[in-house]
Amino acid sequence: MPVYDVACDSAQSCGYFEDVIIPLAHLDDAICPTCEGPIRRLPRPVRTVGPMPSKPLTIKQIDRSFESPAELRQYQKENPDAQILSPDSKQWKAKVARVRADAQQQAKKAGYRDLEDMQARKWNKTPDGRAIK
Repeated sequence: MPVYDVACDSAQSCGYFEDVIIPLAHLDDAICPTCEGPIRRLPRPVRTVGPMPSKPLTIKQIDRSFESPAELRQYQKENPDAQILSPDSKQWKAKVARVRADAQQQAKKAGYRDLEDMQARKWNKTPDGRAIK
């Protein structure tokens, strides 16, 4: 059964106000327990939550999540040396190329033909995806 906010609606209005559990069918027949006058149902406030993004903004380059754009701007203001690059920028592509070249060198030092060979052997597969027996 739903809970209603009700208040005294009589001419003298005794000030009765209460949360009551009453069937909707009997709400029109309900009377004030104090002055026995009619009561009226009051609208209940709607529960809301403030504006929140459905998903936080996560930037993997700096390994942080931000709940709002304002929080991201504040972070950028406090950390001017931290650059957030788009995947299409020349700087990002150059960084990816440098990291990949370093990984290739390390794979060769470890005795593999190249990075793909190292990754494939770690996962027990050939570079073309076949399982190694």
